[in-house]
Amino acid sequence: MSDFEAPTVVERKIARRLLWILMPGMLFAFMDRINISFAAPTMNPALGIDAATFGLGAGIFFLGYMLFEVPSNMVLARVGARYWISRIMISWGLVAALMAFAAGTTSFLSLRFLLGVAEAGFIPGVMLYASYWVSAKRLGSFNSWLLLMVPIAGFTTALISGAILKLDGVLGFAGWQWIFILEGLPPVILGFIALAYLDDRPADAGWLTESEKRRIEALTASRKEASHVPVKAALSLAVRNPLVWALALAYFLMNFALGAQPWFPLLLGQLKLSSTEIAFAVAIPNLLAAVAMVFWGKRSDRRGERLNHLLIAAAVSALGWVLCGYGSASAGVMLAGIALALIGLFASLVVFWTIPINVMTVEARPAGIGLVTCVGLLGSFLSPTITGYLKDLSGNFTAGMYLAAAGILLSAILVRISVAKPLLVVQKPAADVTA
Repeated sequence: MSDFEAPTVVERKIARRLLWILMPGMLFAFMDRINISFAAPTMNPALGIDAATFGLGAGIFFLGYMLFEVPSNMVLARVGARYWISRIMISWGLVAALMAFAAGTTSFLSLRFLLGVAEAGFIPGVMLYASYWVSAKRLGSFNSWLLLMVPIAGFTTALISGAILKLDGVLGFAGWQWIFILEGLPPVILGFIALAYLDDRPADAGWLTESEKRRIEALTASRKEASHVPVKAALSLAVRNPLVWALALAYFLMNFALGAQPWFPLLLGQLKLSSTEIAFAVAIPNLLAAVAMVFWGKRSDRRGERLNHLLIAAAVSALGWVLCGYGSASAGVMLAGIALALIGLFASLVVFWTIPINVMTVEARPAGIGLVTCVGLLGSFLSPTITGYLKDLSGNFTAGMYLAAAGILLSAILVRISVAKPLLVVQKPAADVTA
């Protein structure tokens, strides 16, 4: 057991100040990633898109994200979170809304790629930003509230998109077009709010007293013990570090499961469910996954243990993906599979993101976290692309679901091996990154 303590007054103050704006940002980020899956049943026929092209479109977002990931994080470290996170939200919201005007395969793929470019760096940027304000012992809980928005986005997008589809024909726009318009504008508004609201570092926060600023510096000092590394040398440091590459490969494998989510509505469509039934069939497992994520993140904090928590959650998710591949003829098996796949996946995700932050210095984090995410997102590009190809080849989604199962399980095993016996770390791992 760890020496877990209740959050201090200043830690609660920071959480209240930051979470109300960072959490909606995370929510909108994932809504704009997955709303394509709810638009697909009517959008694909309208644009002449087959399964392989849809899979490529779902995945090419991550290719754009990946290519601009590290540069985005480096810019954030240089110009500050206030300007850069705000810029990211405004630009991705505008591109997301423009998805409504896709007119065929070429414009569909181009806009999906540009959406990834616009959003590049947002999630690792938020994780990096949180590490400036939150102590190592609190990262699991704090990150769980941020990453909670991933399953909440699945729940919210399912219900909202199902309702928006009923606007079909209003003002001459199809229902799938309204999905992109109405779900693309909120991050633009939030981006302008963040520009006026966020502070780059605790030292810049006028809402903290001088003693509170010193307290935050003390709480985050454990991640600043290694020698300072110039920002220009951070990328070189990350590239030469075997543990960074091990974590990047692990995140790559995990993203084979994360990238398989857009297929859920089409999987359920095989069971002849209505659009409303599909919306609830996706929404409810996401809600359960949200509860599991918070519980698992807090449990991991209290136990001061990450690696076994990651492995257990990954095993649950792998079982769920196998059931998704096996249960195409049974609604009950399919629903159970989706629930287990998402519960385990998001519980894994919240634990995973406590690990890179705690084995990298502040100076190395922008490039290191960016590199982990950059390589990882290649998995989210390949997963739907390969699954779409396999679907057209075999006529079913079974192989793609098994691919997701293998990815999430191998990811946890790799982290368990590489972090338990580090190859080479940027700094000595914090106490909570132990078996």
